[in-house]
Amino acid sequence: MKLIFGFLQIIVRLAIHPESGQRRVSLTGRIINNAKTVAFLVTGESKAEKVKIIVDREEGYLDYPASHVAPKTKDLVWFLDAAAAKLLTSFQS
Repeated sequence: MKLIFGFLQIIVRLAIHPESGQRRVSLTGRIINNAKTVAFLVTGESKAEKVKIIVDREEGYLDYPASHVAPKTKDLVWFLDAAAAKLLTSFQS
């Protein structure tokens, strides 16, 4: 049982959201970064500042787990609605 439990720790981990206290089960970075394609789906104005910090690598960006996502295949896709992307000046037409 310990071996199986140890193996599961490599795949998933329990985390607590820093603001809401919500418990989350998520895949570990090792598994995510070994995926063929990784996609972020981000919606809402409340995420705009965080998206800008991460995408533009502004001060403190490494504090966000999303900034550590770096698939070995380099196939990382961001799906953003207009509200979440509103501060990304380098991508506006």
